[in-house]
Order: sequence, then C-alpha cells, then structure tokens
Amino acid sequence: MSDQEEVSKSRFHGPWALTNRELKKWYQQPFVLAMGIIQPILWLALLGKAMNIGNIVTGIPGIDPKTVMLHTFGTTNYFSFMR
Repeated sequence: MSDQEEVSKSRFHGPWALTNRELKKWYQQPFVLAMGIIQPILWLALLGKAMNIGNIVTGIPGIDPKTVMLHTFGTTNYFSFMR
C-alpha cells in the first residue's frame, strides 16, 4: 500500500459512504424518495384497521379481542400501538 492509497480508519466511513450513495440516488430520482415516504403512510392508513386482532379472533367463543389486544400490546387498537 502506497502513501497515495490511504484508508480511512474511522468507524463511520463505511456507513457514511453507503448513506451518501443512497442520498445521491434520491437526489437524482425524487419520485423514489417521495414514494418511499408516502408508501408507509398508505399502508398504515389503508391496512391499519385490518391489522386489529379483533378481525382475526372474532369467531372464537370465550375470547374478547379487546382484552387480548390490551394484555398483549397495552392498547385496544393498531393505530394506538403504532404511535
């Protein structure tokens, strides 16, 4: 290894190089950045109600879905759990 090929010994050199590369890609393709931000919001809004355990265990006698959610996740619905 010559003096011109100096390797950075910083712990953050690798992660920063990867982050910098992704930021450059997003800068060149702003649509990808916008969709990356919008997609999780759409999933939460459109599918959030479907993820409630009440929709899964409704047909089982003797099980109250709200009690199961409260004891398992500390809340009675998916939106409160995600906050």
